Amino acid sequence: MDQLPRRAANYVPLSPVGFLPRANAVYGDRTSVIYGRVRFTWSQTYARCRCIASSLLNLGVRKNDVVRTRRPTMAIWH
Repeated sequence: MDQLPRRAANYVPLSPVGFLPRANAVYGDRTSVIYGRVRFTWSQTYARCRCIASSLLNLGVRKNDVVRTRRPTMAIWH
């Protein structure tokens, strides 16, 4: 497999931009996050990510801008 040249049929880089819409479409009602008693489905995770993205756009954040967050490392924030 390492010998094959990269083509659309055998190589697609993974990124959240492409992964989340597909996870929502294919596994929307399946669990994506479990943190104690809190559970989120892929549809909820996708909606939360879109909400955060929309908020960032409303604040003036654009492509190639750098955003830093400082928060506890907890699954509830994902």
